[in-house]
Formats: sequence, C-alpha cells, structure tokens
Amino acid sequence: MGGTDNLKMALNIFTRLRTRAAEGQTNTPCDDKEIELALGRHLQLMGCPDNLKVALDIFIRLRTQAAGGQANTPCKNREIELTLGRHLQAMGGTDNLKAALDIFTRLRTRAAGGQANIPCEDREIEMSLGRLLQIIGGKDNLKASWDIFTRLRTRAAGGQANIPCEDKEIELALGRLLEIMGNLKASEEIYTRLRTRAARGQPNTPCDDKDIEITLGRHLQLMGDPDSLKAAQDIFIRLRTQAAGGKADTPCENKEIELGLASIFIDTGAWRQFDELELDKQLFAGFETC
Repeated sequence: MGGTDNLKMALNIFTRLRTRAAEGQTNTPCDDKEIELALGRHLQLMGCPDNLKVALDIFIRLRTQAAGGQANTPCKNREIELTLGRHLQAMGGTDNLKAALDIFTRLRTRAAGGQANIPCEDREIEMSLGRLLQIIGGKDNLKASWDIFTRLRTRAAGGQANIPCEDKEIELALGRLLEIMGNLKASEEIYTRLRTRAARGQPNTPCDDKDIEITLGRHLQLMGDPDSLKAAQDIFIRLRTQAAGGKADTPCENKEIELGLASIFIDTGAWRQFDELELDKQLFAGFETC
C-alpha cells in the first residue's frame, strides 16, 4: 500500500513484535528469524542511509548466527543469503554489487549440484542473478542476463522458445532488459501485452496492476515523442488520483508515482505543474525520519 503513515504503522508492528520476542528489551535483536527478516526488509523499503545500515546489520547478524557464529562467512540458509544479496544490490556501489554477485553465483552453484556457471532450477536465484547482471551492465553481463531471462521464459512457457509466458515477473524483467539493450519496440510489446492481460483482454485500457502501469509509463516517457509523453503523463496522473483516494490534482504518498510525474513534467517543460507538486513538502519530508 505504501505511504508514509502505512510505513510507520508497519514499522511499529515489527518493532513491537521484536521487543516482545526479546522479552521486553527495546532495540534489541531477537531470536525469531522471521521477525528479524521482516523488520530488515521493511527498513530497506523505507530507505535512507540510516535505515539501510540497520537493515544490513540485521541481515549480517542473521547470517553470522546461521553460520555457527562465524562472521563474514556464507551460511546454508538460502533465504538469508538471497536477502543479504538483494540488500547489497539495493545499496549499490562497486563493492556491494561485487559482494552480491558472489552471493548469487555461490547460491546458483550450490543449487546446480556444485557445478559452476550452470543454470539451476531455482527461479528466485536465477531471477536475482539476472537482475544484478543487468544492473552491473556491460556487454557480457547483459548477454548473460538475457540468457537467464529467456531461459526462464521458455521454461515458464512449457518449453516453447520466444513465446510470452504467464509469469509477470519474468516478462517485466525481460522487457526492462530489452529497454537497456535499446530494443524499445520489443519491450513495449511486452508491457502492452501484460497490460491487456491484466485488463481482462481489453487493449489500450488501464489495468489495476500498479507495477505494470508504472513500467509502461516510464517506457513511454523513455520513447520521448509528444504522443508517448502525453500517454505517460496520463498514466501517472491516473495512478496519482487512485493513490490519493480518487481526488484529482492531489498529492499522494506514493514516492514512485510522485517522482514519475515530476520527471515527465521536467521532460515536457511543464514547470508550473512541476512547482505545484511541492515535492519538498509533500514527499521527501515524510521519509527523512531516520
């Protein structure tokens, strides 16, 4: 659901559960892995350096415990390793991306029975590795990412190559990769097909899937021609109205939507509309509570 109030409410729930599991001691790690993971992921979602640092401390501590108390040592818990790798990826920076790559490749090798550089049957590991290679970039990494996503797509389509599958995550990941590789037409075909499916087969019709709508809006903005920019703006305005409870021209608490709309106003030179967003008051102030 997002929004500053909802994020704070969820944080209160996780911290209360943690305090209870730690026998009433506040700001103290507990022995419940699920609570610790949930709190760490939530802090990651909230963002800002302080929250990301606390989340990293949580994931590293869980890993050390699972490795029998040995620090900086991979553990055998797949969930902890994947979570730590994704968090390092989200934090960015060369060292963090390298550490994430080490984690994902090690998990993949283990899942492939010890064979290095071999695809495994674990979809989550393959997706994580493919997304990371896409972020790192470079010709070889993008090719490796392409191989991963197309292989996952073929498997999800019952072994049929070059056929869209029913897995939204795979299709979105493949579309985003095609964007990076410069094939805007192919990526647009993926996004519009996903949208049509989510809108129960009605083409050129908004759907209720926010991820699809935002991805399509960003893609249209990337295309850059006046018609595409207008269509992108319509998408973000509609998403904003929905997120604001149906109120038009009203700021919402969804950071992604607000920034997306602001970016389009910049691209179109709509400076008055950009100023009316008042991002410093409506958006960022609510997240600087670290």
